[in-house]
This record gives sequence, C-alpha cells and structure tokens, in this order.
Amino acid sequence: CMIIFLCIIACAFFKLLLAFIVSVSGLVMFCITYYLVLKRTLKLSVQRLKETTNRESYVVTTKFLEDGVVILTDYSEEEKFFKYNNLDTLIETKICYLLFTKSLQYIIVFKEQLTESEKKGLIEFLKSKSIKIDTSINL
Repeated sequence: CMIIFLCIIACAFFKLLLAFIVSVSGLVMFCITYYLVLKRTLKLSVQRLKETTNRESYVVTTKFLEDGVVILTDYSEEEKFFKYNNLDTLIETKICYLLFTKSLQYIIVFKEQLTESEKKGLIEFLKSKSIKIDTSINL
C-alpha cells in the first residue's frame, strides 16, 4: 500500500498521467480486496464456529490483563491467552473492535458491550502496549 502511494506521489510530481491512473487504480483495488477478504474471513469464521459447536449464540468473556488478553467461552472449557507482544493490529469497525495477532488470529470486542469511556480506555491501553490502531475500516 505504501509503495503504491509513493508511486502516486512520484507520478504526480513527474506528471506521468498514465502511470498515475494505474497507481491510483491499484490502490483502490488493493483497498477493496482487503475489505472483501476481511469481511469474508469473519463470515467464514462464524460459520465454522456454528458448524463445530452446533449453536447459534455464544457467551464470550474477554479480560484485558496486564500481560495479555484472556478469552473464555461458554462452549469450551479451554481458556485462551494472548500475550500483548503477539498482538499486532486493532481494527475498528461499526459494530466491533478486531484485535489481530501476528499469525492473523483475532479477538472480537463488541462495541455495544462497552461504555464510551471504556472504548477510549481500551484504545489507550492497547496503544500503551504498542499495538497499531486502524480506524479506517467500516464493516
């Protein structure tokens, strides 16, 4: 994405119209593809969860501790623990926060479960743990 953006700037500076149009088109295609892949991945994950548990709803508890995030679910006795140094990016959507690990696992935190002060506190807390925050996605 950054390389394409630099190409756009260079093409504009050197007044290369065709290369500029190709670069802008490439950036737009990249953004659309990223959005579609992310949306498809989330739907597929939910579908797989429904298939494996034979349930339509779940209770998930997310705890943000000092050294990592703990996930507890009502369909599994297993507790999942993610250290903050393995977390990579937080993407904000209309309905939730998606916290991705470096290996592209993710944790969902639904906004409707948080107050405004908790939302701000969560983002500030995660920034203090050196996690990148991306608020440009609107799923």
